Amino acid sequence: MAITIAAYICTAVFLWRVLWHILLLCLTTEKNRLPRPADQPTGPMTLLRAAEDVLFLTRLYRVNKLLWAGEWVFHGAFFLVVVRHLRYFFYPVPEWILSLQTAGLYAGAVLPLSLLYILAVKFGIEKKSYFSSSNFMLLLLLILVSATGILMTTLLRTDLVEIKHFTLSALALSPVPAPESTTFIIHFVLSLVFLVFLPTHIFAAPYTLFQARKRDDTLHGMMHKGIRFHSGEGGEEE
Repeated sequence: MAITIAAYICTAVFLWRVLWHILLLCLTTEKNRLPRPADQPTGPMTLLRAAEDVLFLTRLYRVNKLLWAGEWVFHGAFFLVVVRHLRYFFYPVPEWILSLQTAGLYAGAVLPLSLLYILAVKFGIEKKSYFSSSNFMLLLLLILVSATGILMTTLLRTDLVEIKHFTLSALALSPVPAPESTTFIIHFVLSLVFLVFLPTHIFAAPYTLFQARKRDDTLHGMMHKGIRFHSGEGGEEE
């Protein structure tokens, strides 16, 4: 039962950190909001460009194409792996989750490779001396989580029925003993540690990028309006 209690505590800490970050984000955004001209509402192109920034990491692409390739593959693989794991939290499992199981299985093999690529780019190619220790720790944690997950689906297979019974019971607040699998215990504990230290700002990325796009459009509109104003003044003086 200790591992289930640890899961409850880690989840509570994670949710508290997310809520705290949302509060700080709202306060900061309101404080730094630029005045937006009344004749310049948020248009669909702003939304589309913000969605493009989120889905394709376009800002990173303009800055560092080598790192962008690894980060984009990593985010795509991570998303599919998370979706694949949702089957342990639903009964019955929704059809859309079942349809992505094969893709999630292959993504699980790609995930550690993308992480190793990111490390190689940062240390081997770019020789980043300012790569933070927290980011390095998170990358190592994810590599270990991925490795133990691969082991459970290949060499050291774990009873999936027991895992699902364990997770569903924990969600129902009726915990049962964890499956008797050392690999699963290591995988689960590493996942909890990763959850606690996961940077919460990533969940605000869509909102942050949308606000950045709005700010860019506002500044561009103000500059364009200023140019037209000065051009008009010049024409009148002539």
